[in-house]
Amino acid sequence: MCKNQIYHYIINKLTYSLLFNMIQNILKAVTILVTIFNIQTVLAASIDHFEVTVNPDTVSVWEAVDLTIEAVDKDTNVIKDYEGTILIFSESDKDAVLPSSLEEWAYTFKLSDEGHIKFENAIRFSQKWTNDIHVYDLSDPTDSILWIAEVQVTQQTENTNVGINILSPENGVTIWKKEITISGKTKKNHQVKIILNEKKEILTTSNDDGIYEKLIENLPNGKSVLKAIVLDSDNKDIGISKEVQITSDSSGPIFNKIKILPSETLPASSNMTVEIYATEALTDVSIILNDEIVNLKEKEKWVYTSELLSPKKVWEFTIDVILKNELWLIIKELDAIKITTTELKAAEPTPSKKKDKCSKWDYSGDVFDGKCWEKPEDYNAPIDLGIKDLKIVTLKTKSVLTWLKLPDASKYEVYKKLEWEKLELINTVTEPRFEIAITWDTIKHEYFAVKAIWEKEFVDSENKDKKIKKEIKWDLSDAIKIQTGPKEIILVMLALMLWFGIFLFKRRNV
Repeated sequence: MCKNQIYHYIINKLTYSLLFNMIQNILKAVTILVTIFNIQTVLAASIDHFEVTVNPDTVSVWEAVDLTIEAVDKDTNVIKDYEGTILIFSESDKDAVLPSSLEEWAYTFKLSDEGHIKFENAIRFSQKWTNDIHVYDLSDPTDSILWIAEVQVTQQTENTNVGINILSPENGVTIWKKEITISGKTKKNHQVKIILNEKKEILTTSNDDGIYEKLIENLPNGKSVLKAIVLDSDNKDIGISKEVQITSDSSGPIFNKIKILPSETLPASSNMTVEIYATEALTDVSIILNDEIVNLKEKEKWVYTSELLSPKKVWEFTIDVILKNELWLIIKELDAIKITTTELKAAEPTPSKKKDKCSKWDYSGDVFDGKCWEKPEDYNAPIDLGIKDLKIVTLKTKSVLTWLKLPDASKYEVYKKLEWEKLELINTVTEPRFEIAITWDTIKHEYFAVKAIWEKEFVDSENKDKKIKKEIKWDLSDAIKIQTGPKEIILVMLALMLWFGIFLFKRRNV
C-alpha cells in the first residue's frame, strides 16, 4: 500500500471515528435531558402537601369556623384530579365538633371537587386554647403528606343582648304554597333557632357575614308566626328577633316552575319561548318582561306557553309571573327567573350568484378559473381543489412533503421552483405525500409547490361507445422551503479541519 493511500485510510478512519463519537455524545445528552424532564413532569403532578385555611382564625369557645382544604404540588399548584382520602382531626381538642359530612373523620375527594373542598361552619372547639386541625393523606404510607392549621380560641363572653332580625319574609305577606325560606342577620358563626307558631323549632347557623337562611316546609294553612333566636355555646338564648306574621293559602294558584327556550342566555331580539308550570287549572297566566306584560296560553294540562322576541337591549332581565284562578285568587312570583341577552352575531353574507359561465367551460386540460365559484352542472366538477396544510418533515436522508388529502382530487403534481420564477414538474402522485432525497454534496434548500388535479371520464352524448376524459388543474399552492442537502456535512467538515490541524502540528514537531 503506497504512502498516500495510507494517509487517506488514516484520515477516513479518524474522521468517521470522531463523527461517530460526536453523534454518540449528542444522543446521550438528549436522552439525559428527556429523562430529567419526564421525572420533573411526574413529580410536578404529584401531591406534596395540603393547604389548610380556617376562617376566622380567632374565635370564642363553640363558635363555628370554616375549613378549606386544597391538595397542592411542591409549587403550591392545586392538583385538580386529586381523588385521595384525607383524615381530619384535632390533636389539641378531642371534643371538638368536626364536619358532619365526614365518615369516621375521613373525606374522599371527587373529581368534581377539583382538588378543593370547603366545609362551612364546620368546626367548633370546646376549650380555650391554641387549637389545631390536622389533615393527613390516608393513602400515604410515610405520613409525610399533611398540613396542620391553628385556631386561637378565647373564652366565651357572656352576652345576653345580641342583635338578630328577620329580613325575609316581610311581615304580613301572603304566600300561595306550603313552604317558605326565612333569612336574616345576626352575630357571625352562631347557631340560630327559628321558631314557627311557638311549637316547631328549626336550627341553622350564621356564616362569616352573620347571614343565616333556612327553608321551612309543610306550613299550615292560615296565619303563622315566625321568630328567630341566636344561641351561645351553651345553647342559651342571647338574642331574639321581632315576630313576623305570614299567611299561607294553598287553595290559591300555585306556581311550580318556569322554563326559557332555547336557553336563559340568548341573543338580543331573537325568538324565545316561555313555559310556565302550575299545579291547577288557571284562567289567566302572564309574565312581566322589560316592563311589558305578555299573556300565555295553555299548551297542555297545567302548562302555559308563549313565543316572543327577547329584549333588544343587551342586559340581564328578570321575569315576574302572575297567576289567576277561577276564584280570582292572584299570586305574583317576583324574579321568577333571569335571562341574559347577548350581541346578535351578524349573518355571513351570501355570495351573489354570477352568470352561468362555468357550465360552458372547456375542461380539456385548462386551469380552472377560481373566481367562477358556481358548480358546473354538466360535469359535476368540484368547486375547491386548493392545497391545504402543506407541511415538511426533514429526516436524516430525506425530506417528506405532505398536505391534506382532497376527496375530489384524482392526483397531484409536484413542482420545483427554479430561478426567475420558473417551475419544473418533477413528479405526479396519487397520495398527498412526496419524498425528496437529501444529497451528500453540499447544504442547500429548494422550493417546491403542489397542484391538485380532478379528472373524470364521460360518455359522449353523440357517440355512446366513445368516452371523453375531462380534467381540471387547480391553482398552484404557495412554495415551501425544503432542505435538499445534509446538515451533517458541517460535522464532517469540522472533523476534517480538526484532524488537519492536528496533522500539521505533529508534522511541524517532527
